[in-house]
Amino acid sequence: DNFEWANGYSKRFGITYVDYATQRRVPKDSYYWYRDFITKMHPERVGNEPELA
Repeated sequence: DNFEWANGYSKRFGITYVDYATQRRVPKDSYYWYRDFITKMHPERVGNEPELA
């Protein structure tokens, strides 16, 4: 998004940390909070993801 473009690599955004050297993504605490929030708000959808071809 525009905030990331404006700050370049100096400020980190998002719910995952990206190691630029390896491109490895590591979930931040906010990732787990969001996952739990969505699970609580829509429990009927948990485990019902469509299969990908």
